[in-house]
Amino acid sequence: MVLSFVCVLLSAFVITWVNWRDLKGNRKLQVVFYTILAIATTYGALYTIGLEIPSIARGLTSLVKSF
Repeated sequence: MVLSFVCVLLSAFVITWVNWRDLKGNRKLQVVFYTILAIATTYGALYTIGLEIPSIARGLTSLVKSF
């Protein structure tokens, strides 16, 4: 469980680090990118901890689809 949680956080850091230069000038893209990254990281962290809450999953899915 701890290893999975560390992998989720490490992958979020690597994704941010790789895309840092591309996102530097575009403010709107930054907001969308970091919102989706935060949603994915939160959902991944909750999943690795073992908290599978369907209402959160549905809410996050509808939020992503609204973009």
